[in-house]
Amino acid sequence: MTKAYTNLNEQTVLTWTEKEPCVFSVNVKIPKTAVAPVIEEITRYVAGQAKMPGFRQGQAPVALIQKRFAENIEGEVRESILSTVFQKVQADQTHAPVSFGIPKDQTLKFEADKDADFTCEIEVMPEFKLPDYKALDVDFKIEPVTADAIQKREDAIRDAFGEFEKIEGALQKQDLVQVSYQADVTLPEDAPAGLKSMTSAKTTWVWLGDNERIPGISSAIVGKNIGDDFAFEATFPDTATEPFLAGKTLSYTGNIKDAQRRAALKDDKVLLERMGMKTIEDFKARVEKDLKQEAEDRSRMALMEVISEKLAGAVSTFAMPPSVIGRKTMQHLREISQEVVKSEADVAAFQAAREEHEAEAKKRAEKTAHLFFVLAAIAKAENIKVSQQEVEARIQNISQHLQQSVEQTKKVIQERGIEQDIVDDLLGNKVLDFLADAIIKKG
Repeated sequence: MTKAYTNLNEQTVLTWTEKEPCVFSVNVKIPKTAVAPVIEEITRYVAGQAKMPGFRQGQAPVALIQKRFAENIEGEVRESILSTVFQKVQADQTHAPVSFGIPKDQTLKFEADKDADFTCEIEVMPEFKLPDYKALDVDFKIEPVTADAIQKREDAIRDAFGEFEKIEGALQKQDLVQVSYQADVTLPEDAPAGLKSMTSAKTTWVWLGDNERIPGISSAIVGKNIGDDFAFEATFPDTATEPFLAGKTLSYTGNIKDAQRRAALKDDKVLLERMGMKTIEDFKARVEKDLKQEAEDRSRMALMEVISEKLAGAVSTFAMPPSVIGRKTMQHLREISQEVVKSEADVAAFQAAREEHEAEAKKRAEKTAHLFFVLAAIAKAENIKVSQQEVEARIQNISQHLQQSVEQTKKVIQERGIEQDIVDDLLGNKVLDFLADAIIKKG
């Protein structure tokens, strides 16, 4: 039901008073002749929807409706009037609002026989002089794709499509090895199968790489041969997937039973079939094209970083809206938490140093907010905007990354209050893309 009212908008009078840079106290005056129609319309709407015992829907007396649904009506009236006021605030040509709020010590209750007179707090975009952003002195060079790089990529593709073959001689990283092992530990009787498999195995396959389920097992096996025994100590991190192993050091003994190594695919015919191509020339051209695109993408990202640094350095420090600094401080505090907290033990350490972390988060926030407002000013000058479809697409990407539904992702975003952070990020990237395109086009 909440909506903005044209007549209400026209009769609303705003008086702006600057409290501090970027912060205004706005007095709002609305005559009762504009308030009363809003209350009447919302009351009629509620009466038409209400179901009251003893009355057909929409036939209950208005007085009874007003009494029974007073809280609902007051809420709808409040939201509709504030929505209209915010619309008028946004339309003000002198200011560019970034936040709209009502002081906590102010209770809003609108009555049909009284003029409305209340105050809201508005934070606005900072004022500063934009640099000549279209004349930034920035070099753009795409790193060349060498014959050596092309050959390495071709070899990597052939390796990826290769078949595993039995190994003769010393084992190497990336080999697939069949082993048995036993750790010196006694497990609980109700130990889960996953925990049991990490401490004892009669036969299992192990990939000799960096992402090990059992720390140190690859190093203990590399260099040995099929049939050899091995022994090592594994120290599990506090973040081990099996809580029973967290922080423990176990001694393992084992035996190498078999091993395989992927051999590069040499048959061009099979390679072309798997790549869906007709000739080896097509394959080589595709590899070169992909490498050139990757080089261009890397160069473009580097260009956007340089543009950001140049823009930030070209505009002196200016006062910024407190709510934006606060919101971005919380954003960076979450980032710092993810950087620092890796286990339960780290939580207490993080809390003990919270003041230091908050100070660092605010420092980062002031830097990122400064750049954002410069980019936002350019967006306004160039009429660059973020559409709802772009926001929805970003949320879709986030949900895929988190491996959860879009609905769950939206709920998390709302709970954390980071909707505006997503919009800000999209807007900033669109402006940087715009500037990067201009520099690349200019050559």
